[in-house]
Order: sequence, then structure tokens, then C-alpha cells
Amino acid sequence: MGFLNLYAIIPVFNRKVITLRCLELLRNQTFKDFITIVVDDGSSDGTAEAIRSKFPEVIIIPGTGNWWWSKSINHGCKYALSKGADAILLLNDDTHFDNDYLSRLHAIAQNHPGAIIGSLSITQDFPYKIFFSGIRKIIWWKAKGIRYHKKFEKYDNQLTGVHPSIVLPGRGLFIPAFVFEQIGFIADSKFPQYFGDFDLVLRANKSGISTLISWDLIVYTYLEQTGKGAMFIKQDFVTFLKAFFNRYSHRSLVSNFYYLWAHCKWYYFPIAYIVDKIRIFYSFLFSKKEYFS
Repeated sequence: MGFLNLYAIIPVFNRKVITLRCLELLRNQTFKDFITIVVDDGSSDGTAEAIRSKFPEVIIIPGTGNWWWSKSINHGCKYALSKGADAILLLNDDTHFDNDYLSRLHAIAQNHPGAIIGSLSITQDFPYKIFFSGIRKIIWWKAKGIRYHKKFEKYDNQLTGVHPSIVLPGRGLFIPAFVFEQIGFIADSKFPQYFGDFDLVLRANKSGISTLISWDLIVYTYLEQTGKGAMFIKQDFVTFLKAFFNRYSHRSLVSNFYYLWAHCKWYYFPIAYIVDKIRIFYSFLFSKKEYFS
């Protein structure tokens, strides 16, 4: 059946040019039957004004400046559901996608009714490299996901098909409306910026909802803008350490604690938490590769 009433939700903050570029890509889609919501969490660079001028069809939900990613997504989802959304597509503005992206999504959703469907994420610049292609399983005592492909492995354009993925990022993530009714929204108090999308998909998976990734749905990711503080971006040691105590960082000790506690067996939790931190330090000190070199 696919979807009848689709809402695309994009959280933004002070990236006017990038946001407008993303909205232009949506306007150019061959599939037209959708509504776009931009959740603008307190931008001061004229983002909202530019959207109203250039894209008057886009709904803007203003945030307080303290919503961050997770609460912005939740507000957008709740608004869409109140308007009768059958499905929601989460997008980041720092992504690029082809004009037939939504047409492909519609066909895949029809073939996999009731499934959460994620997108293959590859780097924007040529030669293309894989950023995320799905995780088959998680070895919880290692806090390690077993990926289909290593991060930054060269992209093969012969990749195709729909595959199970136990977690999925919110970068091109299709969610049927009933999922929120069944398992709730993103836990924004525990995961204000990161882990919330993975946690939501894991909860859905545990409740019996199919969670899939399509290698035919491609989003191109601008890594210069995505995941500031991620391990593939060079940073000094002080910045690296501070990130552990920042609730809005990839490496937040608090968010990581909640994530592992929610999904890891209690008897694995202590070693998983420690092993995860050792791996992060090891990656920073010895094996971190600079993507942009």
C-alpha cells in the first residue's frame, strides 16, 4: 500500500544555504505527494525568512533554541501525526539525493508494508565511499555493530536490494505512523542529539516491527557538516576529552550510558561500557583516519 499522506521532517539550525539547497532537492522530486516540515530550532541567520520567501509551501515549526535534534524531530512528528500523516520521512539538511529518491521510496514501501526503511548513506564527493549501509547485528558485550560494509569502504554501484538492519540513522529514515503509536517517540531527554534514532529503531525491532535498509535509496552526505566531533574529523586532545561531558556529543558519557543500559543485557553492561571507551581512545590515539586527507 505504500503511504498515502507522507510528511518529510527536517530539523535545522543556522545553515540557511544548506537548508535551502535541501528544500530545492525536495521540490525537484518526481514524486510530489508529500508535505515538508522544517523544524527551525532558533536559527539567527534568516533561515525561516528565506524559507517563507522561496518555499512558501513548507511548514515551519519554530523551536526555542534548546530543542536540538531529538526534540525537534519529536515536535515535527507530533505535528504531522496530528494532521493525519500515514508515514514520516526523517531527513537531514546536510544530505543530497536524486530526483527519483521519493519515487523509489514509495515503491519500496509498497513492497514492504509496515516496515521502517533506512537509506544507504554514501559520501558526497567522488570517489564515493560508504558511510552507512546497515548493521546486521550488535555484539553487545563489545558494544560493536557488525556492519555490511566498513565505514568509508569504496562504494560499488552494483549494490542493490533491501536488507535487515537492527539500527538505522535518521538520515533518510522512513517510519510508518503506527510505529509512534506502538512504541512512542524518540527519548529526547536521554538522547538530546545522538543515539535517539538508533534507540527508536532498536525498540521497534524488539517489538516485532521490521527494520530494513535499502541500498537503492541513496542519500549523499556532506561529511564536513555532519557529526561535528566525529572520529573521522581531526581534533585536539582537549576537545576530544570535553566531548565525553557534552550531552550533545557523539561521545556523551550520559547518553551512551542510557543507550547501553536500555539495550545491553545487564550482565554485559559494565564490560560493554568500558570496552566502548577503550575503543574510542584507541581509535583517537592510534588508528583514526582523516577522511578528508
